Amino acid sequence: MLKTREILRLRHELGLSLREIGQVCSCGKTTVLEILLRAKRAEIVWPIELSEKQLMSRLYPPTGTRTSA
Repeated sequence: MLKTREILRLRHELGLSLREIGQVCSCGKTTVLEILLRAKRAEIVWPIELSEKQLMSRLYPPTGTRTSA
């Protein structure tokens, strides 16, 4: 699982770059950027007062339901 909360903390508390955050969290800078953009769209601000489940639900909302024909 991605270290979403840690990525947000490193960006907002320490002001690290995408590359630095990626190195700390062992993920690519594009992954870091995607998470930061999703957080911005979801209007998530630091410090986060959401549970892990709530955070993930806000970052990755359902895209709609599929119906079988």
